[in-house]
Amino acid sequence: MSRAAFTRKRVGYLLFVISAIGIFIGWLYFDKYNLPNEPGAIETGIQALLDEGRPDRVQPKVIEVRQLGSSASYVALLQLQDKQIGYAQLLRGWNGRFQLVRAGYGSSPVSYEEVETDEGRYGIILGRNAGLQLDHVTAKLAGDYIFTVGVAGEGLFMKLQRLPRQLQRTTPVTLEAFDEDNRVIEQF
Repeated sequence: MSRAAFTRKRVGYLLFVISAIGIFIGWLYFDKYNLPNEPGAIETGIQALLDEGRPDRVQPKVIEVRQLGSSASYVALLQLQDKQIGYAQLLRGWNGRFQLVRAGYGSSPVSYEEVETDEGRYGIILGRNAGLQLDHVTAKLAGDYIFTVGVAGEGLFMKLQRLPRQLQRTTPVTLEAFDEDNRVIEQF
């Protein structure tokens, strides 16, 4: 066998190995970001995650999906069949599909979550405004950072606040709900 034929054979083998690795990495990526950008598909994915290891089934309804700044991170506001409020964190891939990062729900009418993105951290206040009594909600974070979001007239709400980069510690968080006369209705 000539030297040129041997070199062509080695180059061909090398190209085959590189192609196989590329296909494998692509398969892993597309398998990771597998939720289509459709409310029904997102609800099904969230339901599967929330039902994991539980005897009862939840039926989340996606109320709203919002992007955090211009990052690949998204959050979804959920309402369950028993009117509990929840949220889900999603990452959007290059293929336009989502990866479900985490999801949760609870019985508190107002709650706080925090999401880390490549652009920084976001504080998220979400909840239910039963009887539309709430006018605004204030979050007091450790580190003396306070922010207020208006929720007047909104039955369900999800408010996003980009947190300062220099803020080191954010927990514990105290939430206070106020009426239109600025009286505290409830503290969470």
